[in-house]
Amino acid sequence: MGRQVGYNLRMLVTHGVASHLGCGNDAGATNCSAADIRYELAMLDFMLNTDGKPAFTPADLLRTATIQSARSMGVEARFGTIQTGKTADLVVLDGDPLQDFHLIGKPVQALFMDGNLLINRCGLEAKGAN
Repeated sequence: MGRQVGYNLRMLVTHGVASHLGCGNDAGATNCSAADIRYELAMLDFMLNTDGKPAFTPADLLRTATIQSARSMGVEARFGTIQTGKTADLVVLDGDPLQDFHLIGKPVQALFMDGNLLINRCGLEAKGAN
Protein backbone atom coordinates (compact mmCIF):
# COMPACT_ATOMS: atom_id res chain seq x y z
CA MET A 1 0.00 0.00 0.00
CA GLY A 2 2.80 2.43 0.89
CA ARG A 3 4.31 2.12 -2.57
CA GLN A 4 0.96 2.96 -4.19
CA VAL A 5 0.44 5.94 -1.88
CA GLY A 6 3.90 7.24 -2.80
CA TYR A 7 3.16 6.77 -6.48
CA ASN A 8 -0.18 8.57 -6.20
CA LEU A 9 1.37 11.44 -4.25
CA ARG A 10 4.18 11.82 -6.80
CA MET A 11 1.59 11.88 -9.59
CA LEU A 12 -0.37 14.61 -7.83
CA VAL A 13 2.78 16.69 -7.32
CA THR A 14 3.80 16.14 -10.94
CA HIS A 15 0.41 17.51 -11.98
CA GLY A 16 0.69 20.70 -9.96
CA VAL A 17 -0.81 20.14 -6.52
CA ALA A 18 2.45 20.70 -4.63
CA SER A 19 1.44 24.25 -3.68
CA HIS A 20 -1.78 22.91 -2.12
CA LEU A 21 -0.19 20.43 0.28
CA GLY A 22 -0.14 21.19 4.01
CA CYS A 23 0.94 19.39 7.16
CA GLY A 24 -1.36 17.83 9.69
CA ASN A 25 -2.60 14.52 10.96
CA ASP A 26 -5.67 12.96 12.49
CA ALA A 27 -3.87 11.31 15.40
CA GLY A 28 -5.46 13.54 18.03
CA ALA A 29 -4.09 16.23 20.29
CA THR A 30 -1.52 14.04 22.03
CA ASN A 31 0.21 13.24 18.74
CA CYS A 32 -0.17 16.62 17.12
CA SER A 33 2.50 18.81 18.66
CA ALA A 34 4.66 21.24 16.76
CA ALA A 35 7.67 19.00 17.38
CA ASP A 36 6.05 16.18 15.40
CA ILE A 37 6.23 18.20 12.19
CA ARG A 38 9.65 16.69 11.55
CA TYR A 39 8.07 13.24 11.25
CA GLU A 40 5.42 14.45 8.84
CA LEU A 41 8.06 16.11 6.67
CA ALA A 42 10.28 13.01 6.79
CA MET A 43 7.36 10.87 5.63
CA LEU A 44 6.50 13.30 2.85
CA ASP A 45 10.14 13.32 1.76
CA PHE A 46 10.22 9.52 1.86
CA MET A 47 7.05 9.21 -0.22
CA LEU A 48 8.11 11.78 -2.80
CA ASN A 49 11.85 11.33 -3.10
CA THR A 50 12.71 7.65 -2.77
CA ASP A 51 12.34 6.51 -6.36
CA GLY A 52 15.51 8.20 -7.61
CA LYS A 53 13.71 11.21 -9.08
CA PRO A 54 13.31 13.79 -6.31
CA ALA A 55 9.99 15.60 -6.60
CA PHE A 56 10.30 17.85 -3.54
CA THR A 57 13.19 19.98 -2.32
CA PRO A 58 13.83 20.96 1.31
CA ALA A 59 12.49 24.43 0.40
CA ASP A 60 9.26 22.79 -0.85
CA LEU A 61 8.96 20.94 2.45
CA LEU A 62 9.48 24.17 4.43
CA ARG A 63 6.76 25.92 2.41
CA THR A 64 4.45 22.96 3.05
CA ALA A 65 5.04 23.27 6.80
CA THR A 66 4.53 27.05 6.89
CA ILE A 67 2.53 29.12 4.40
CA GLN A 68 0.75 26.21 2.75
CA SER A 69 -0.36 24.77 6.09
CA ALA A 70 -1.60 28.21 7.15
CA ARG A 71 -3.42 28.55 3.83
CA SER A 72 -5.04 25.11 4.22
CA MET A 73 -6.55 26.29 7.52
CA GLY A 74 -7.63 29.66 6.14
CA VAL A 75 -5.30 31.66 8.42
CA GLU A 76 -2.66 32.75 5.91
CA ALA A 77 -3.55 36.42 6.49
CA ARG A 78 -2.18 36.07 10.04
CA PHE A 79 0.28 33.17 9.94
CA GLY A 80 2.65 31.24 7.68
CA THR A 81 5.10 33.91 6.50
CA ILE A 82 7.22 36.61 8.06
CA GLN A 83 5.54 39.88 7.13
CA THR A 84 4.58 43.11 8.84
CA GLY A 85 1.29 42.69 10.65
CA LYS A 86 1.43 38.91 10.87
CA THR A 87 1.88 36.85 13.99
CA ALA A 88 5.25 35.19 13.67
CA ASP A 89 7.48 33.16 15.88
CA LEU A 90 10.97 33.08 14.46
CA VAL A 91 13.63 30.46 15.09
CA VAL A 92 17.34 30.49 14.40
CA LEU A 93 18.61 27.04 13.50
CA ASP A 94 22.09 25.59 13.33
CA GLY A 95 22.00 25.28 9.55
CA ASP A 96 19.85 26.11 6.56
CA PRO A 97 16.41 24.43 6.48
CA LEU A 98 16.16 25.35 2.80
CA GLN A 99 18.98 22.87 2.24
CA ASP A 100 18.26 20.38 5.05
CA PHE A 101 14.65 20.00 6.19
CA HIS A 102 15.78 17.66 8.99
CA LEU A 103 16.65 20.79 10.99
CA ILE A 104 12.94 21.55 11.39
CA GLY A 105 11.80 20.30 14.79
CA LYS A 106 15.32 20.11 16.24
CA PRO A 107 16.40 22.27 19.19
CA VAL A 108 16.74 25.90 18.17
CA GLN A 109 19.67 28.25 18.66
CA ALA A 110 17.33 31.20 19.25
CA LEU A 111 13.59 31.70 19.47
CA PHE A 112 11.58 34.89 19.11
CA MET A 113 7.92 34.81 20.16
CA ASP A 114 5.70 37.87 19.97
CA GLY A 115 8.79 40.00 19.39
CA ASN A 116 10.59 38.73 22.48
CA LEU A 117 13.82 36.74 22.45
CA LEU A 118 12.95 33.74 24.64
CA ILE A 119 15.77 31.31 23.83
CA ASN A 120 19.26 32.55 23.06
CA ARG A 121 21.92 29.86 22.77
CA CYS A 122 23.97 31.74 20.18
CA GLY A 123 24.55 35.17 21.73
CA LEU A 124 22.09 37.25 19.71
CA GLU A 125 21.53 40.88 20.65
CA ALA A 126 17.85 41.73 20.32
CA LYS A 127 17.67 45.45 19.62
CA GLY A 128 14.22 46.98 19.57
CA ALA A 129 12.54 43.85 20.88
CA ASN A 130 9.65 44.16 23.31
